[in-house]
Amino acid sequence: MTREDLASKLGYSGTSSIRRIESGEQTLTDKQLVTLAGIFGCSIDYLLRLSDYRKPMVIAVSELRREGSK
Repeated sequence: MTREDLASKLGYSGTSSIRRIESGEQTLTDKQLVTLAGIFGCSIDYLLRLSDYRKPMVIAVSELRREGSK
């Protein structure tokens, strides 16, 4: 994927914003973070370096209920 492609998917008209994001001069909106996570198939926590796990860990609600009833 090119910077032009990424810029377009995030709603930017050019690549200068992508360069500013990469350098830390500009931040993404929450909506753009969700979009970027979807593009790269990872969690937002992974993008923000809050997790080492690329994919989010998902626990089924039924499992949580089962654990809570013990």
